Amino acid sequence: MRVKEKKTEQEVKEDEKKKEEKKKKEEEEEEEEDERENTRKRKKRRRGENKEQEVKEDEEKKEEKKKKEEEKEKEKEKEFL
Repeated sequence: MRVKEKKTEQEVKEDEKKKEEKKKKEEEEEEEEDERENTRKRKKRRRGENKEQEVKEDEEKKEEKKKKEEEKEKEKEKEFL
């Protein structure tokens, strides 16, 4: 069995910084995607698009978001193990 080397304080800080940057980038991407989606919805409403299709798309987006959150949780659990 391989012995895991201890990380120095500097390495730990760098890892934490990278994780924070990654998390911030993901949040920004999600916000941008939400804004694009809202813009699409407004345009559809102006054109009088089908309301049922909009509801269906909303549900699909919510499911995708939920799956992403579950994957993030699994990754966090793996990090702690």
